[in-house]
Amino acid sequence: MWQMILDQDVASIVMLCQISEKEKIKCCKYFPNSNEKLVFGDIQVKNDITIVDTERYSFTIRILTVIKTSLVHCVGLIILRGYN
Repeated sequence: MWQMILDQDVASIVMLCQISEKEKIKCCKYFPNSNEKLVFGDIQVKNDITIVDTERYSFTIRILTVIKTSLVHCVGLIILRGYN
């Protein structure tokens, strides 16, 4: 997935489901938590900024940095909650 993000120069990802819903796994967690880094082969993904809608808790925005050798790419991840 992250290689495709780099190849296509993707600016934003919108996630419409949660990792788990009603105790069922809906998708794999492909992004790091706040101030963490995940490694996928030769690609590193860092979570630089996390913004949570604390008023309604309807969304989370993460600013991620994707690094492969000398290529550095920033991408926004928008996670919508309660989307059906």
